[in-house]
Amino acid sequence: MRSSSIIADSQLLCLQRALDSYHLSRSEAVETILANHLTFSECAALQKRHFLKDLLLNPLNTLWAIPYLSFRKVMETCEKLGWLSKHSSFSKVPQNLKTDFQKEIEILFNANLFNLSASKSRTCQLTAAFEKESELKASMTPLEWQEFLEFAQTQVRRSVAEFCSKQNAFTDLVSSGVVLLFAHFSFGDNSLDIFKLSRNIARLWAKNDATNHFIFGKSLGHAFYSVAGAPPPTTAQIFITTVIGVSLLALLSTAAAFFSYPLQKAVGFQKKQLEDLVGSVSDKLLIELSKKLKHQSKIRLSS
Repeated sequence: MRSSSIIADSQLLCLQRALDSYHLSRSEAVETILANHLTFSECAALQKRHFLKDLLLNPLNTLWAIPYLSFRKVMETCEKLGWLSKHSSFSKVPQNLKTDFQKEIEILFNANLFNLSASKSRTCQLTAAFEKESELKASMTPLEWQEFLEFAQTQVRRSVAEFCSKQNAFTDLVSSGVVLLFAHFSFGDNSLDIFKLSRNIARLWAKNDATNHFIFGKSLGHAFYSVAGAPPPTTAQIFITTVIGVSLLALLSTAAAFFSYPLQKAVGFQKKQLEDLVGSVSDKLLIELSKKLKHQSKIRLSS
């Protein structure tokens, strides 16, 4: 009775064999994807398709990156104290907004690294690896087998999405750091408020403009306005600096996301990351598919 209520050893062995085969083939695909993809020209072509939309989303991700880290730290502390569960609504707050460039990279990894296809009619390598294990397939009904294969592919796609999201979160943090450093060294401000930063630049512009047009010369003008205080910036100056500030932030954050993959590939980081991704996908599949088999077994026994 015990052997019928849990996953059979033969099923686990078949599952392990299929995943080992898939892991080996996907590990070999890492070199291929690095040789043929993630180049500057390819990433530029992908980003070009969605440039305007991503130009709006990337600055929001940059401004949200550091506050999100603080938010997550508070949530983790609350979870440890038992004030919140791990499945609370707060845990669903997104780390960033998914850009279309990120979606393109996910499609690239799913297709070229994990051999998945958007078309369900096409047999992918993951499905082929499981199909070879006839004993595993024979232990399920056709409907259960189809659900099992779709569940496996969903787990892979989810892992790829999480990987790309973390990659984007890193570039968002880099962009946030650049903004903070500029604000700190230029104005002694440690805020990510791009509008406040733009107003500070407008004040500096107004002061320089007044100094340059001082009636007794620039040197005396500098001394005078240092004591008397600079005149406030005009509405036009505030508007222009705000437009320029927001535009530069958008370009900076978009450039950081775009250059991230080619640069990491050039310095050798991307190979290690993709190898780790393949390994983590295999481990996750083993855990989640074992749970799936156990769940199917329980349903079969209860019916």
